[in-house]
Amino acid sequence: MFNLAISLILIHFLSDWIMQPRWMAEQKSSNFGICSYHGLITGLFLLLVYGINSMYGLKINWVMALLAAGLYTITHILQDWFVWRIYKKYRDTKKEFQSDYWFYSTIAIDQAVHLVLMFALTSLAIEMS
Repeated sequence: MFNLAISLILIHFLSDWIMQPRWMAEQKSSNFGICSYHGLITGLFLLLVYGINSMYGLKINWVMALLAAGLYTITHILQDWFVWRIYKKYRDTKKEFQSDYWFYSTIAIDQAVHLVLMFALTSLAIEMS
């Protein structure tokens, strides 16, 4: 069976980093359409993980999988929208070290919350036998 945890982390890396060009990352806090497009990509990639893992024997409840992917998409959009708007509002570009510290701290918190939500929602999609 394909390792679910590794595939979730990999798919998150692909959808939140590789499939998000710089222009999208810079504009998602000021353009809700771009933020939504990015969130939709992450949700579709999550469904892809469910599909791949179901081919390798993981029992997926597809109604719950669609619900989980939909909730993940919505939470990803809202989280990115608010977290990066708050970051931009309060960063101090005159203090380079402080700005770097808050930027990387924001990324760490953002990524941790994305992954926790992804794992929690995925537990809903897995059929318990």
